[in-house]
Amino acid sequence: MIRIGRRTVIGGLGVALVAPARSMAADAPLVAAMARLPAQASAFRGEVPAVDLASGVMGGSPVTNASLVPWASAVKPTTCAAVMKLVEKRRIGLDDPVTKFIPEFAAAGKDDILIWHLLTHSAQLGGYDGPLALPPFAEVIARIAAAPRVRARGTAGPASDVPPPGTVAAYNPAGIWILGEILQRVHGDMFWRIMRREIYEPCGMVDSWNGMPNSIADGYGSRLAALSAGPLAFRPGSAPMPGAVPRPSRSTTLLAIASNPAGGGVGPTHDLARFYAMLLGGGTIGGTRILAPETVALMTRERLSDGGVWTWGLGLNLNAHPSAAGERGTSRFGTLASTAAFGHAGASGITAFADPSVGIAIAAIPAAPLIDLLYQQTARIGR
Repeated sequence: MIRIGRRTVIGGLGVALVAPARSMAADAPLVAAMARLPAQASAFRGEVPAVDLASGVMGGSPVTNASLVPWASAVKPTTCAAVMKLVEKRRIGLDDPVTKFIPEFAAAGKDDILIWHLLTHSAQLGGYDGPLALPPFAEVIARIAAAPRVRARGTAGPASDVPPPGTVAAYNPAGIWILGEILQRVHGDMFWRIMRREIYEPCGMVDSWNGMPNSIADGYGSRLAALSAGPLAFRPGSAPMPGAVPRPSRSTTLLAIASNPAGGGVGPTHDLARFYAMLLGGGTIGGTRILAPETVALMTRERLSDGGVWTWGLGLNLNAHPSAAGERGTSRFGTLASTAAFGHAGASGITAFADPSVGIAIAAIPAAPLIDLLYQQTARIGR
């Protein structure tokens, strides 16, 4: 069954509301692809919702367009947007050393790393073991701060020969964790509250969270069921992760409760697509300005590239060199996105991006079988 209809949203700290239904016709190929999967697919044309679909069952509960799905690494640009708000306010400078905000980060000779190195994944930080079994936030930061720099995976040369920061484009989630800690120290608040206040709520992403109190998780109930088979559950054809519990429980909502600036975050694909619609609008959506147009221009301009997959603006993965990015055809922005497209993918199978050449913003999970179909349908709307 493909569900197009009412979204039950939880605003603020848990008051249940019901939003009006959005009705739209879905192309037959998109419907057919989704009929075989637990999936969500959402798109905007400009700042107007164009597609908002859901299908299948996960963890024993129907996946609706109100289900909160795992964003994994696709959450990174939202963390970076919160950092760029502080850059706008001149509370952070792109050329500021990280040690200005985290003095202990100077350990192991890292005192020359700057904010923009973190935003372009070029600091090559160590000390991070991945998102699946996270210790407390402060412990993750302590490990990264204490660790020496390491050669990025997939880059040529001996492990002991680490290039200077800012010279090699790669992928370095540890740097986004450090940006999350800088947000906490500058704002003097907890990361999840900062993200709600600075990005998600003003952007109208009412069901988006990167960490949430247990009481909020309890309020969402089965709407978090999409997480119950593990963070890779939405990959086509995959089985639940070993030990996964096929029902909502405290263990299955861990990804929603724990803050992870680099690989956490939950929400409907509608909300994540809305974030990219805001960037398409020069930082404004629904009459609310989240970022200045000049800031969006900085974020979406190429800063560092390996000539292929790892082409970075400030916190955004750019599609500037798709012909050289072998796996991008299925794992990034599909085969139709222009070289102007920007966004981010996640290990849960999600991809979210905007393409200014056609004025569309898209988020889908699982992306691989859906992204081109969703792009085709959305690009035709309004022509």
